[in-house]
Amino acid sequence: MFFFQDLKRFKVGDPKTFHYLNQSNCFQIEGMDERKEYIATRNAMDVVGIHYEEQDAIFRVVAAILHLGNIEFTKGKEMDSSMPKDEKSWFHLKTAAKLFMRDVKSLEDSLCKRVIVTRDETINKWLDPESAAVSRDALAKVVYSRLFDWLVDRINTSIGQDPHSKYIIGVLDIYGFDAEKGFSS
Repeated sequence: MFFFQDLKRFKVGDPKTFHYLNQSNCFQIEGMDERKEYIATRNAMDVVGIHYEEQDAIFRVVAAILHLGNIEFTKGKEMDSSMPKDEKSWFHLKTAAKLFMRDVKSLEDSLCKRVIVTRDETINKWLDPESAAVSRDALAKVVYSRLFDWLVDRINTSIGQDPHSKYIIGVLDIYGFDAEKGFSS
């Protein structure tokens, strides 16, 4: 498969370098071959009818979320404003934007500014660095949650489950809590 090519294309590699992954200091499971697991995951997606283009989009979004988590903020030029902290943060911002297939400036603005819409006008308000980090994490959580929900719906559709079934197979998310949506039988 495309394991090493995808690592390079999505600009991911060592999990220790990603803030969202390095909090636990658990980076390897003894006896697990990540390459084989990746291929098995791709094959499982094929089996449930998730086509290559959709698989690619899934991995692109996950990689973009990882890059989002590595964007740090510093005080900007305006009062109470923020901006990416350094070249490393700019790299991750640009990479996330590319993977999300979005403009870098619009992603930066969505992280560093709040839009307030009133009856008469739209106001753009700068966020301080701490608030920008909260905004970044909120975006990552929402995107991850929507991807997870989409995957569950896609799998349920592909296995032809009855949405009114009284039986379900629960799906656990990465933190071990029941997801709001589960596989139904």
